[in-house]
Amino acid sequence: MKNSSFATMFNRITFIARLVMNDENLTWEDIDYKWRDSPLCDGTTLNVRQLRRDRERIFELYDIDIQPRRVDSGVYCYHVANRNKIAHDSILRWTLNTLAVAETLAGFHSLRDRIIFEDYSPDPHLLPVVLEAMDNDKQISITYKRFDNVSAKVHSVEPFFIKDYQHRLYMIARITGKKHPCVFGLDRILSITPLETKFKMPKGLTAEEFFEDCFGVFRPDGMKTERITIRAYGDEMYYIDTKPLHHSQVAIGFLDLSFGSCDFQLYLKPTNDFIGFLLSRAERIEVLEPLWLRKKLQSSLNRSAKLYAEMEASSESA
Repeated sequence: MKNSSFATMFNRITFIARLVMNDENLTWEDIDYKWRDSPLCDGTTLNVRQLRRDRERIFELYDIDIQPRRVDSGVYCYHVANRNKIAHDSILRWTLNTLAVAETLAGFHSLRDRIIFEDYSPDPHLLPVVLEAMDNDKQISITYKRFDNVSAKVHSVEPFFIKDYQHRLYMIARITGKKHPCVFGLDRILSITPLETKFKMPKGLTAEEFFEDCFGVFRPDGMKTERITIRAYGDEMYYIDTKPLHHSQVAIGFLDLSFGSCDFQLYLKPTNDFIGFLLSRAERIEVLEPLWLRKKLQSSLNRSAKLYAEMEASSESA
């Protein structure tokens, strides 16, 4: 493969972008050495001129501004000059992390039948149409079938955001004429048609702001943000600590198995997504407050226990 090929160029600039994002003490010689040692490398090498061109491409593609700076030893190392600007770019993080995994797997083709990744469920042709409409602030017409409906309905909607949740893609959109946006699963859209009708995106509203105090993909109108305290038992405390349920999460106490449990406090809207998660971990997570949420989960668990008890009694009497 020639050095000028698109595939090699794309692999190289992505590799460099991820490399400098993780380590800002690398000279061009260091970068060249690590590139030649990468399974993505086709045998080509880097020089300062090539690296300069690659830095320009990285900025064009990822908006990552990599610049040289002189360090105390007198040599020039490369750093991300606009790190603060891109620090909260979730798409960039997802892209670089995904490509990092792809790069790692590239060197282990023989293990393909021993590694499984979950796939997305929606039709891949839907997402580009939605994104195009979002980019141009234009409405789309969708034929949508909810799981709890027998028949599908046609809606003209104004697409605001896309969110990934539990390996499903959701579109947050406002039905034309309605006040508040709704959530539509892309895997439940049967057909989609672009419209020429423009809509006005709420000024300054971002997806991060919209879901600021939410867990999952739903954001019910009028639901208050509440302080929620949960207790995690056993090694569940480490799972919750290493992958927080929400950005507001703080640990109260010590993460130590000898204590048996650890409490965590969060500030969010207790949506059905959040309640569903708590129920799925019911033997390992206990809600301490608010009291109404604790009672709601207790009631759900009692109904579940009753179902199992009735089934067991029925099987014994048969």
